[in-house]
Amino acid sequence: MVCHKCGRPLDSKIETIWNKVVGWEKPREGGGTNHIALRTPQDEYCCNGCMTLMLDGLDPGQESLAI
Repeated sequence: MVCHKCGRPLDSKIETIWNKVVGWEKPREGGGTNHIALRTPQDEYCCNGCMTLMLDGLDPGQESLAI
């Protein structure tokens, strides 16, 4: 498996890997969700480094353009 964003090979034995899924969520009254029903994995994976960048609002594919 490879990271969908950076293309680097991933090893689930030594690093955190994110797996993209599609499903149905039931929102909580206080916001957010704590359950996704009928989860369907999408066969797309992301390394923790790229996910951290995306959670910060950055595009891992554009990092070389940063000043």
